[in-house]
Amino acid sequence: MSPARLLLPVFGLALLVLVLWQVDFAALGQHLAQVGVAGFLGVVIVHAWSFWFDVVLWQLAFTSPRAALRHNGEFYLIRLIGEAYNNALPLASVGGEPVKAKLLRDHLGIDYTQSGVAFLVAKTANLIALVMFLAIGFAFMLADLRFSAAYRTVAGMGLGFFAFSILILVAVQQVRAAPLFRRLTARRAEHPWIASALSGLAHFDDQLATCYRGAPRRFLWIVTLALITWLAGIVEIWIILWAAETPVTLQEAWVVEAAVQLVRTAVFFIPSGLGVVDGSFVLVVGIITGSQGLGVLVAVIRRARDLLWIAAGFLAGLRYVGRRGLKRLWREGSREGE
Repeated sequence: MSPARLLLPVFGLALLVLVLWQVDFAALGQHLAQVGVAGFLGVVIVHAWSFWFDVVLWQLAFTSPRAALRHNGEFYLIRLIGEAYNNALPLASVGGEPVKAKLLRDHLGIDYTQSGVAFLVAKTANLIALVMFLAIGFAFMLADLRFSAAYRTVAGMGLGFFAFSILILVAVQQVRAAPLFRRLTARRAEHPWIASALSGLAHFDDQLATCYRGAPRRFLWIVTLALITWLAGIVEIWIILWAAETPVTLQEAWVVEAAVQLVRTAVFFIPSGLGVVDGSFVLVVGIITGSQGLGVLVAVIRRARDLLWIAAGFLAGLRYVGRRGLKRLWREGSREGE
């Protein structure tokens, strides 16, 4: 793994320390006591349901969704393990994807091509849903006079660039890659490994086309489920601030979640957006509620939720593949960043 990738978590941690440096811990303790176990449990329950929707949309992205849906429990555990790696490895939330693919192959007999297609389709649907989610949040921000013109301009430019990038991603996937590479390698097409690679690529193209053009309604359902998972973040913020006796509207919670997710997307190279996302909560919640301490509260509870989910993922991994299997999967995931 490159030194730059190793430094990213350190950079994020330094930003987090900088955010916490100015925290009034006495006030934070009072807010945490107000939220209590019941409030935190509410956040965890919402996230658990959101994660289940995420698992279902992932299953629907496979070329044989009915077969995938028959293994709902195993898919939930495998995704839980993979997402633990995604959040723990400094690999821009992709280090867990080879982990999921390997577990699916070893335990359910699903080949890497199907896993790769499902990952690409589910990720694309998630990003399309995120653009929709961010666009609505940006509209709410425009109507909120508490945000200055500078904030709106930066948010609008960020959203525009992100939406354009997703448009390019979708357009690229509509081009069949196998014929293109066949023309590029025409002079060496007789080599066995090139012929094998082209055959595999053609198979990948066929499965990808089946998911997009062969089942458009299914893809629409995948996007809808992805949007639901983004909406869950709004409910979490609403629960936290309501429990802290500073209730906000769902519209205001939408603005907070949209702003934070836009920032998180921009700093995808930092594991879990460590430090930057937390600072975004402090800034945006502070603008809406007039209290930066409440922003710290939201950031702390969301981090606690993330840590709980990472721990659950690794515990599931211990039961699923054992300690040696976890270490091996960690090494294999880490190689993706080399």
